[in-house]
Amino acid sequence: MTDERCRITIVGELRSVDLAVPARAPIADYVPALAGMCGQADSDAIPAAWTLAPAEGRPFEPHQSLEAAGVLDGTTLYLRDVLQGESDGPVVADIAEQLAEIDDDGIAWNARARAYTTVALGLLIVLLAAGALGAGDQEAPVLGPVLFATGVASAVLAWAAGAKAWPVPGLLRLVMAMVTCPLLGLAALSLPLHGAASPVAVALTASIGAFVAYLAAPAIATLVLQIVCGSSMVLTVLLAVLHAGRVEVAAVTGVAMFFAISALPRLAAQVAAVPPGPAQMDDIEGAVQRVRRLLVFLTAVCCLVLDACLVVLSGSDDWYAFGLTVCLGLALLCRASSSRLRAVVAAVLTSGTAGLTALAIRAPGHVFGPQSRLGAPDAAGWLAPMAALVVGAVVVWCGLVLCFRSSLRQAEFGERWSWSVALANFLGAVSVPLAVGVFGVFGDLIRAGGKM
Repeated sequence: MTDERCRITIVGELRSVDLAVPARAPIADYVPALAGMCGQADSDAIPAAWTLAPAEGRPFEPHQSLEAAGVLDGTTLYLRDVLQGESDGPVVADIAEQLAEIDDDGIAWNARARAYTTVALGLLIVLLAAGALGAGDQEAPVLGPVLFATGVASAVLAWAAGAKAWPVPGLLRLVMAMVTCPLLGLAALSLPLHGAASPVAVALTASIGAFVAYLAAPAIATLVLQIVCGSSMVLTVLLAVLHAGRVEVAAVTGVAMFFAISALPRLAAQVAAVPPGPAQMDDIEGAVQRVRRLLVFLTAVCCLVLDACLVVLSGSDDWYAFGLTVCLGLALLCRASSSRLRAVVAAVLTSGTAGLTALAIRAPGHVFGPQSRLGAPDAAGWLAPMAALVVGAVVVWCGLVLCFRSSLRQAEFGERWSWSVALANFLGAVSVPLAVGVFGVFGDLIRAGGKM
């Protein structure tokens, strides 16, 4: 600012002007001339009250000078009408119309949307028909090759859609590729196999289908599908070699799922670090969101499998199965505190609580039933569910008390128990020999030692 003049750039709707204006004079003295130079439109009914404003910030008061506003030479200012919006009338909105607009997501139901929906419905029909053919009692030798060819054709179409730049969205191509996995598994299920060979064949062909799906459409979803199918194949082969029954399968699968939950944070971080495309290599926020979504999804899947295993174990009259259910249930409750994600904590807590509740309801009938050494023929069958009901009511009461306490002070993550993770690891280690005991190994060793 020199010679009591300030050299600035004025930007209007039509043009910009570079000039020098008095630094100590009020803006209202010369701003109408500036508006005329910039070609600003004015209304005869309501004349505009022009002022200047920076690109980001509130407009200057018309009686204020540029020197008082702290404007320096070379600054770019914009013309603003301080009366703009004052004559606007009240906005009247019909609630019924606003509610009707909720049903509109802004995406038009056009020819392209109909085409995408048709492809998705066709894939659904193919899956349902393949499930009926694979799980049915038909023994036609042509079913397996037909389902196998259908799965391979779906993967080839997904690959061609990406390689040839077909007008097919990425999500639909991904679904077309992933359909290959269940189709190949159902193809093996339709084969005339019996015993342990059938689940092994299904797991093997499903793993091949997941690998083909990843080759057809490389993405995080197909990579996760490949990892899940590969792990399931290893577990299925192991159980087939051990000739495991229903309870033994639940024992091994439950222990495997518990250790999988412990390893999921690292696995999710490694898998989600794979970008979906070369343009998103530096998208840190997107990578973090992918890790969270993947961790929540995988944890929910493992917890659902664990729930089924704990329910099966709770219905067994084997003492090792009883101890394994207790260990896994308590270990899950302790493991929940190791995560900061509320969805993960809720899933793990729900799984552990469901397992212990099923044990409390079903185990007394086996422990004190007429077939047990501790049999009590006169014991009422409703005592265990009633006890579980009372325990649930007590837990609800404790939760309400904690709600009132948490409203008085802000609880932080550091206040959680630090020994819970160590206890969860210890219980997980104890569950391994208990799972071995479900197979009767320790009983066989004791009997073999007694014969010596």
